Formats: sequence, structure tokens, C-alpha cells
Amino acid sequence: MVSCVVCAITLKRGETGSITCLSCNGIFHIQCVKINQDDIDYLNSIKKNWSCSNCTKKPEKDSKSDTQSDNISSPDVKLILKQLNLLKFEQSKLINLVNKQTAKLDAFERKFTEVFSQLATIKDDNILLHNNLNSLTARLESIELNRSTPDEDSFSDFVDRQARSKNVILFNVPDAPDDTNNSDSSTVDLIFTKLALDIKPITIQRLGKFDGKIRPLKISLASASDVFKTLGSSRKLKSDQIFNAVRITSDKTPKQRLYFQNLRKELDMRRSDGESNLTIKYVKGIPSIVNSAVQKN
Repeated sequence: MVSCVVCAITLKRGETGSITCLSCNGIFHIQCVKINQDDIDYLNSIKKNWSCSNCTKKPEKDSKSDTQSDNISSPDVKLILKQLNLLKFEQSKLINLVNKQTAKLDAFERKFTEVFSQLATIKDDNILLHNNLNSLTARLESIELNRSTPDEDSFSDFVDRQARSKNVILFNVPDAPDDTNNSDSSTVDLIFTKLALDIKPITIQRLGKFDGKIRPLKISLASASDVFKTLGSSRKLKSDQIFNAVRITSDKTPKQRLYFQNLRKELDMRRSDGESNLTIKYVKGIPSIVNSAVQKN
């Protein structure tokens, strides 16, 4: 244990807050010699030892000439050396500070570059989103403009089909301008008798005005099931001597009739192109062109 040369308080060598003189080996509190820890760190960084003020006042003894010794120990040179050391120390502190600030600036620049890249990506995404939104808006406007007509047509056709679902149309039933409804009623009753059906028509009506051609007969039945029975038995008339020319169909809507017309045109074209065994049959309730030979297999 030793004592500080200045305040005589006991302390250990190497104790934090102490410094040892290289020349006299005396130990001092850094507060007593008015230096701080940064000064000590700087001296250690440049590998330079410290000497107390008492020792720095003594002339240095070495192998150099007396002239050189006198010059080195002169007060002016010592003052200059001390100032240079202080300048080097301050310079080291400044360099460290500049390096720290440079590191911060580099980190800020990297962060700024990253943010700028993200902003550019967001800008591109906004442009894409804007274009998609415009495209979607245009599509919605187009759908809105065209939406009502198909829906209204479909609903109207549905209602029309429901109204016609209990009707059958008879073609080629003899007609005359002075024919009474009673005559048509008697003929229809006879036809249903030929079909072996116990069905009583609700109403019987000729379609259109008489122009010399046979007008179709529209017959309203009690239910849709009566319509199916009538259509299913209509083939029996082909072998009847009186009514073999009579044809019975369901009461189709204009949309259904157009569909059938187009389907028959397609059937005729395919037959003319050499396709054989083609016919129109209902597939899952929808009239379609099928190969009768495949259907039999």
C-alpha cells in the first residue's frame, strides 16, 4: 500500500482513478494532478508514459550531447511538446467523434435508401391499384348497363313458361271458318278417346284468324301432369286412320320456339354434311341433338 504524493491518502497501484509517474515511480490520484480518464486513455492509445510535474522540471540525463540536453530541457521546448501532446489528444478525441458521426450518417443513409426504395414500391403498387380500380369500375359500369335486360328477359320467359305449362297445341285438326267451338270440343274429346286418356280439357281455342289454312288448337288442361300424359300418348295417333296427321306438342314460349328452330337448322346442316343417325331428344330436360345409334347402345 502506498500513499498519493499530493494528498497522502493510501491507495493501491493500478487502482482506478490513479496514475503512476514513469520517472519517480510515485503514485497520484488523477484528481490531484488535474487529469481525467480520457487523458489516460489517450496516453495508453499512443503508448506514452506519464511523468509528474516534479520530474518534468528535472533535466534529462541521457547519452546525448549537453547542447541537446539543454535544448530539450528548455522551458519553451517543453511547453511546445506539452501543447503538441494536448493537440494530439484532442485530435484523437475529434477523430473518434468524427468516426462515430460518420457511422451514424452511414446508417442514416442506408435507412434513407431503404425507405426510398419502399416508397418507390408503394408508388408502383398504387399505380397498379389505380389501374385495376379503373378497370374494375369500367367492368361494373358495363355490367350495370347490361344487367337489367337479361334478367328481365329470363324472368319474363320463366313466367311465360309457367303460364303455358298446362297447355298443349294440336296441329292439323280440321278447321273451317264457320266451325263452332262445340265442333272443336267434340273433335278434341274424340282425339283424347283415341289416346285412351281420361282427361277433360279446360278450354279449347283456335290460334289466329282463318286464312284458308288449318289453325292450331290450344288446349288448356287441369295440370302439367296431364300435359305429360298427353304428349306421351300422342304417338298412338300415327296409326289412326282419321287423326294420323294430327301432331301434339307442348305450348312453347317464343324463346323456346327460336331455340327449336335453330336446333332444327343445325340438325339439317349436320345431316347434309354426311352425319347420320342424328335426332333431337330431351337430355336432362333440355332438347339436344344426339346420335340415335349411340343412344340405343
